[in-house]
Amino acid sequence: MSSIMNICFWALIGLTSAKISRSNHKISVSDLSNIHGFIEEPLHKLEDDDYDAYDAGTSNDDDDADQTDDDDSSSPTSSTNIVYISNADVQSGTYRITEPGTYILTEDLTFNFNAPTEAEKSEETWSPNDYDTDNMAWFPSIEQQTEYDGLFTYSGLYSLGFFAGVTVESDDVIIDLAGHRMQMAYEFYLQQRFFSLIELGNRQFITGQGVMSSFDTDDSPEIYPSGVLIKNGLLGLSSHHAVHGNNVQSLTIEDVTMHNFDVAGFACNGCSNVALSDSVIGPQNTNIPVLGRYTHARAFLPRLRDLADNYGSEPIRFAARATTTVQGLIDRFVNQMDMVYNHIINSQEYAEDDEEWIAAQRLFINPTGALDGGSSYGILFNGQGSATSAIGHSIGGTSEITLSNVEIQDGILFNGQGSATSAIGHSIGGTSEITMSNVEIQGIYANPLEKFKVTDNAGNPIKLLFGDTLDVDAVFDQVIDASRSKYLGDAYTDLVFAVDKYVDSSFYLNTLKMTDGLRELVFHNDATTFSQEFNLYGSTDIQLQSTKGAIGVRIDGVQNFKFEQLTIHNIENWGIKGSSLAGEYAVPQITGNEQPDIQYGYTSNRAQGLMIVSGVGVLNNVEIYDVNSHSGSAHGAVVYDDSNIGATNIRIRNIQAGSAMTQYNIDGLTLPNIVPMACSIELRGESSLVYSTVDRDDLGDLSGHFIVGYDLCSDDVDATYKRVGQCQWCYDKNAGTDLDTNGGVLIAKPRDDEGDVVAFRQQIEIASDCTELDDGLQYILPDPSIGTVIPVMCDNGWTMLNGALTPNIYDYFTSYSLSHRDTTLILPNTDDHTSWRDWFIPADDDTLFRVAEDCTQCLADDNPDTLWGDNTAYYATGDYLCFYIRKTLNLCSVSDVYCNVCDDPDAKLYDQAYDPDDPESDTYPMWQQCKAVRFNADARSDADHYMCTHREPFVWPSLGSDGTGCTCYKPATTTTYTISLSQAVGQFESKENLDFHELEADSEYLYVELTQQDFLEGTYRITQPGTYVLAEDIVFDFNAPPAELQQDVNWSPNDFTEDGDVWWWPRKDQEDAYPGASTFYNPFTLGYFAGISVETSDVILDLNGHSLEMSPAFYLQQRFFSLIELANRPFAPGKGAANWGWIERYATNVIVQNGQLGLSSHHCIHGNFLNNVLISNVQMSQFDVAGFGCGQCIKVELRDLDVGPQHQTIPVLGRYTHARAALPRLQYLTENYGDWQVPFWDRTPTISSLVERLINQMDMTYHYVINGVEPAEDDEDYAEWLEAKKLFINEAGYQDASASYGLVFAGGAAVSAIGTRIENEGDITINNVNVHGMRSHVKEKYKVYGAATTVTMRGFFRDTFDWEAMTDNFADLETAKYIGNAWEDIMMAVVLNDDISAEWSFLYTTQIEQYVKDWVMTGDGSEATGSDLVHNLDVHCGTDIQVHSVKGAIGVRVDGADNLDINGLTISDVVSTTELGLMTCGEYDAPAIAGEEVYIQPGYNGHRAHGLTVVYTNGVLANVNIDGVQSDYGSAYGLRVFDGCDIELQGDITVNNINAGMIFEPSDIDMRFMMKSLTNPLPQACGIYVYSDPDDVSQADESNVLSTNVFGYRECEETVTRNGPDDQFLAQTIGDCDNCVVKPVYVSADYDSEEDEDAAPAVTMIPVSPTVIAILVAFCIMCIYAIFKYKYPSLYENISKSTSKSFSFTSDEHTPLLT
Repeated sequence: MSSIMNICFWALIGLTSAKISRSNHKISVSDLSNIHGFIEEPLHKLEDDDYDAYDAGTSNDDDDADQTDDDDSSSPTSSTNIVYISNADVQSGTYRITEPGTYILTEDLTFNFNAPTEAEKSEETWSPNDYDTDNMAWFPSIEQQTEYDGLFTYSGLYSLGFFAGVTVESDDVIIDLAGHRMQMAYEFYLQQRFFSLIELGNRQFITGQGVMSSFDTDDSPEIYPSGVLIKNGLLGLSSHHAVHGNNVQSLTIEDVTMHNFDVAGFACNGCSNVALSDSVIGPQNTNIPVLGRYTHARAFLPRLRDLADNYGSEPIRFAARATTTVQGLIDRFVNQMDMVYNHIINSQEYAEDDEEWIAAQRLFINPTGALDGGSSYGILFNGQGSATSAIGHSIGGTSEITLSNVEIQDGILFNGQGSATSAIGHSIGGTSEITMSNVEIQGIYANPLEKFKVTDNAGNPIKLLFGDTLDVDAVFDQVIDASRSKYLGDAYTDLVFAVDKYVDSSFYLNTLKMTDGLRELVFHNDATTFSQEFNLYGSTDIQLQSTKGAIGVRIDGVQNFKFEQLTIHNIENWGIKGSSLAGEYAVPQITGNEQPDIQYGYTSNRAQGLMIVSGVGVLNNVEIYDVNSHSGSAHGAVVYDDSNIGATNIRIRNIQAGSAMTQYNIDGLTLPNIVPMACSIELRGESSLVYSTVDRDDLGDLSGHFIVGYDLCSDDVDATYKRVGQCQWCYDKNAGTDLDTNGGVLIAKPRDDEGDVVAFRQQIEIASDCTELDDGLQYILPDPSIGTVIPVMCDNGWTMLNGALTPNIYDYFTSYSLSHRDTTLILPNTDDHTSWRDWFIPADDDTLFRVAEDCTQCLADDNPDTLWGDNTAYYATGDYLCFYIRKTLNLCSVSDVYCNVCDDPDAKLYDQAYDPDDPESDTYPMWQQCKAVRFNADARSDADHYMCTHREPFVWPSLGSDGTGCTCYKPATTTTYTISLSQAVGQFESKENLDFHELEADSEYLYVELTQQDFLEGTYRITQPGTYVLAEDIVFDFNAPPAELQQDVNWSPNDFTEDGDVWWWPRKDQEDAYPGASTFYNPFTLGYFAGISVETSDVILDLNGHSLEMSPAFYLQQRFFSLIELANRPFAPGKGAANWGWIERYATNVIVQNGQLGLSSHHCIHGNFLNNVLISNVQMSQFDVAGFGCGQCIKVELRDLDVGPQHQTIPVLGRYTHARAALPRLQYLTENYGDWQVPFWDRTPTISSLVERLINQMDMTYHYVINGVEPAEDDEDYAEWLEAKKLFINEAGYQDASASYGLVFAGGAAVSAIGTRIENEGDITINNVNVHGMRSHVKEKYKVYGAATTVTMRGFFRDTFDWEAMTDNFADLETAKYIGNAWEDIMMAVVLNDDISAEWSFLYTTQIEQYVKDWVMTGDGSEATGSDLVHNLDVHCGTDIQVHSVKGAIGVRVDGADNLDINGLTISDVVSTTELGLMTCGEYDAPAIAGEEVYIQPGYNGHRAHGLTVVYTNGVLANVNIDGVQSDYGSAYGLRVFDGCDIELQGDITVNNINAGMIFEPSDIDMRFMMKSLTNPLPQACGIYVYSDPDDVSQADESNVLSTNVFGYRECEETVTRNGPDDQFLAQTIGDCDNCVVKPVYVSADYDSEEDEDAAPAVTMIPVSPTVIAILVAFCIMCIYAIFKYKYPSLYENISKSTSKSFSFTSDEHTPLLT
């Protein structure tokens, strides 16, 4: 604000007074104190009556907060019983809900029942599988048998251990996850292999089913609940199901995510009236560490004690082996299990030739990570009983199932009464009323391990203890000739035979069934009887289940279902061919229920998107794609017997059968393996019907594209495998001699008549466009030189390009990027300034263009004002790639771009007046930001970077990928190409370089130990869920130069290597690993931003008592770095110092614990958009900016932390950060513009010389900081060294940027003003945290923009130019000369070269006004040259080198948190040494940098110190202690509560030692100038200061709120205005205050009172006369004129500069201190 505006302000304040005093009284220091109330007395405290007075004028309108919905139809219970569940309730066993009520989680629950203590684990003899105890780890103890019966009696519900985390054993129950999660601890997940997070009932099986013959006891009747609601949270890692139930009546699941389950997300057998909504199911766990046999081994453990006690000493001798004892078998068995545990949990390695380890791996370790059981599902509805029977066997009892808005990522099964693991078609009755709408199923990956059913001649199967089969492949040398078989055994099977030999208890034996022939073979090596009674049946698994392969959605016997907007994709079966051991068979004989029309041949290796058996219902708008079986058949959908299905708009594509097979394999197939058949929709069974719901007799809207197999279903009437609907691009690879290749590699070697190898490729014809193709989805090859087949929509001969159909469409554009504002918008790269015609490679001068608003119909622009006709394409406004949004009204008059039609349904609109000059004019809606503007297809985006930085109107070619904004084209000629089938199918292969896809690693769960070797070449990127444990202290020193190079006296630490790389920077050849390494955009474009980045969910980072820190050299050379970044990028799109690209991955469900975080150039831990993060037991210190920083974070808990001290010997200033970050740009400048001479007014250096100078100064800085070496005064580089010190060296050693924090939470980047970013921040918990040792010494800079443009002039990285450093006298712009420095010279060289203006990614935010360029080139900034810097520059103070809002030193800052919970927070030693704010800008009431409000950040803020600040936050502060907050030049506060809060103080809230303005008296600085200064007011010291409405803070009855030893120069009570005189509050302290003193204003000892008296003007009464009034009116007009000029400069540009000059500030307006 200018000085004239300040005069206006104070004058107008004076006019409101009742009189104007006239006096000759001399003012003394004591008088000053009395006038302003600065007497030495305690700070004012409002009494209770005062609070009542203020409360009387306020009201709470939040009436809805206390309202309850008495008619909550979603709630199945009206019970008032409310129970809160925490981890303390689930320490020892299953939480059994036996009474109606609402059960609410208060925190994340991690099930780890009866886990051993760390002390127990540390014992040398400890075994994780110890059985000889009353308290086996992870099992119910013997004392718990009453509650969890069966473990020690082998008869009861808990015979196999804990089967659930929570059981619902009552009607009318609500489980409110309350935003929290349930999951198994990883070691419990390994050790308890049969477990559901929530079991709906008191048992996992109905009577007579399951792996135990004795689940039932008289004391445990079957309980099946009704009226259950589960809502609002996440269900995570589970070894079986997330939710499971039997016979449940009336079940609702809403807003629940289920993932990382091994078997199924939700399974319900015999259930009715089930509703699922707003839920996500999947992805399934695909890194399962152990095989099914480990499940049996763990279930065996409770039996071992009895076995050892009763039969341990009994001898046992297997054929061809030495005699051992039963105890010996037990010991071997347990030892192998322990090896598995220690390997998986503790990463223990064993010798490769260790025979026991080899045997343990073969028996237990899962080599693929995929479930080795029968099938996997996302959701399973089955009839009454287990889901292990044949498909279609159990179909009774399931009804009224509703799914709404459910995302299912791993598969769905709806089945009738019975077992879904039984044969297909076996359970098909009673299931009805299922609705699915807007559901996605993705990622079903099967790799079944085939086992065999062994029976005697009577058909009786051999079973082991838990219904499992004998693994004949593993325990016999061979069984091809059973008469010659030899028993080899394994640790598990040996022990089972020992049980069979000695134990006769039926409860103990459970399902164990052996034959005499088998016993003869095992013990006596006599296979005679065995071979005579040996019968083998294939197509089963280790649990003797009927296997079915990979199925997306399975429906058994569901009546009256309706599926709409259903998407199923990525169903893949990696299984191999069925074994020939069981001979040839057409139908499996595992359960006896398999039906030949359903489960024909070997069934394990099939992949099916949708399977319906005996179903009745409707399918509308279903899409199925990417279904692939490596060795078996593949179906998009298959409809079996007795089904009646209505369907419309079913689209199926890329179904591949036998994709890993060769023709040689196919020719040799015999039963049970059939030729891999591919089919879009198959109808099987005479009694099944599929009809059109829109009366299309040809079922033309049921389509298949790219259906490829060695056999195809057909639409022939008599076909065995009957296809429904149309099939285009359907190919039989088993057609004659035409053979396909796999990726260009021949997969078979046919020979001609002479025996020579001949390679054939199956050829297909494909069109270049839609000119001659039918309407609808088609596949084309637009350009054979590119060769990528893409799907398009055809409309009346026009080809519609739709980014939603495939990412491969990018191949046909000259470049591509995604908008940082909307990632569904495809645009050119920022350096590709092009038109639609030039952007789309296949187009030529004759190509026509139209648009399709909703991607359904191609239309020409018919707007009479534009009428682009058949040359219409979609463009997006420039702000979708630039970082500024134009806000000027009447845009159509600004640019004809805005006169075009906008088809963006979400366009940003404003009301435009028909007559802008008429305030009463009617208005019409006008768009100002649009991603689909109808425009000329030949219009090019403007190449001038000025357009981007100045919000000027321009457009980019655009294409939507969200079903809107499609552009159509029609070439002048059409062509048909002949290509190989493999080329056409290749379009479906994933491309690794398309990294914008969401990370799909959620299904992985790893255990990884990290050592220094993992951090040699760059950031360790955690992209897969799991536990990551430090094995040693880690020092980050990425890509450091070798030691011998550093000894070279000529070595430059900042120069470029021979390969063009930079030391301590990602190499260019690391671009794939670190995107941005070789470009000016993407996350690593500024170098390594983190030591560890967590880019996925469900991660535990265990520091394990170790530390993370940067090496000193890396710390210096990488100035923008966090030790741990909880994202794949440091900022949200469009924020921060670089273009981070469009890929966003933010961490959720993360724990960081147990260690130390040390030296870091930015943060210890940082993140944005976090959800559910715990930081526990961590010490953070030696950070430059903040210990922990989080933007827009939800559910973050900080527990048991020590944060501080901050690094207090920071060696360099912020400009060194920019210089290091610019090195790749400097290399680019040197290579492309190195010889260009820069036309400075006084010199013409080349760019190369400027780069050399900067690097030389950087090198000197490096050697000074790292090696303690600096040039001597007589050194030729000494002058350059002085310049380098001034530019780079931080003499103060404290943080020179805007602020320092211990902890900071904000609703976005914390660099903006306090309270401006308050979105999406909530559930913040701080418990037992100590913050200490914060330091700030802000180096104030200027924010400068053109008065006519209001666009800030910036460098590469959003930084400001250092105007004082680059001018000889910034205070006098009329005569100032550009002098520059090593950095500013580079920046000026960049902006002066016009050729660089088109290189937008290089420039990023760089921009400077033309008149500044003229000044740099002429040396004259006066009005005469046109530069006229005095009037053209608008200068604002109160920022730093990065144009951040300065705030000083803050211990803890919380902005915009909903539900803040602080309990146990200590803050101490927070100090600001920042000097007074610059007065170059004159007085200002608040900075104008980043949205500062005068009622939050009045005046200059850089020299302030705060212990704790909260703004727009609600919650509780309990037991907070703040001690030692100090500012040398500014104000200091203990706890400061800003606007918009609702805070309750509980417990002890104590503040001590708050000192403001510490420097003045010791340094003898006169303070009187501060008495009326807005910019630098008298320093204020306040203990607990409510800088907001008094009722924003309340005190609990038992609270103790106390401040002590508070010393400042200004009272802590003031009336503050928000938005006008009617919106004010009284800021004041609360609580008791002991020894809180307002000190007198310090007057320098050199003060001459006589001189002051002589100089003091007389203050007299001014008579109020007409003349005086006229003078005042004229003065007010001047004020209005000045306000008009400075507040609205863009409207002022036509006013005479000579007139305005008289109102500009001058260099005389400095404070007495500065002059």
